[in-house]
Amino acid sequence: MTKKDWAPDFFLLVVGVAFTFGSLSLSFGSLHQPGPGFLPFYTGAGLSLIALLSLIQSLLTDRSEKTSRSEKTFDPSLLKVTVIVVSMAAYSLILPWSGYFLSTFLLLTLLLKVGGFQRWLHILATAAVTAYLSYVLFGSWLNMRFPRGILGF
Repeated sequence: MTKKDWAPDFFLLVVGVAFTFGSLSLSFGSLHQPGPGFLPFYTGAGLSLIALLSLIQSLLTDRSEKTSRSEKTFDPSLLKVTVIVVSMAAYSLILPWSGYFLSTFLLLTLLLKVGGFQRWLHILATAAVTAYLSYVLFGSWLNMRFPRGILGF
């Protein structure tokens, strides 16, 4: 097994464990009133679990499968990851101008299309319902303030 096969998984495992143990010195709070250590602990634990499972899978995968997979010169998933990262950066830039609902709708539309949804009706409906429900959940029930933007809500 080559170093590059398991190195990213191992790195993410180390980062996840560091987040998990680093958050132990912070207050967890409760589920209804989370403290500053709540999110880093569970994020680190989740990342550690996923990285550990991926590391085990990398170690158990047959070497011949890996070589045939790595012979590709261009992996289409790299383009998808690039589109997602750029769209998240654009989302943070247009959020104050366009407002929460519109920018979230546009981001979800793009992510669903990149993620493999084929029918535009499903993409637009899912993005609209998700943006609306997240707006209601966080804006109304949890009293979070979002940028109003050009739509005014």
